[in-house]
Amino acid sequence: ALYYRGIVNKVNKDYEASLQDFNLCIQINPYRYYPYFNRAQVYFEMNDYDHALEDCISALEIDPDAEEATKLREMINSGLDLKKIQNKKDNWEI
Repeated sequence: ALYYRGIVNKVNKDYEASLQDFNLCIQINPYRYYPYFNRAQVYFEMNDYDHALEDCISALEIDPDAEEATKLREMINSGLDLKKIQNKKDNWEI
């Protein structure tokens, strides 16, 4: 029930509630792929790329063949690259 509530909260963009639900799912059973993957998606939507990447890695450790997690990891890495570029641009002196 917690997992599905987390999905509903994610769809409704109630990200904090969704994170709480997925956190509890992971505490109850840390060996399931989908709570990590969905929590990674939530973090990604929140632009929290570091935590999203950690969860993608955890999901892929459980299911190394998961294409959706591999694609999300690629998107996160692209986002991190863009973030680094933006940080460099923000620190340029004019």
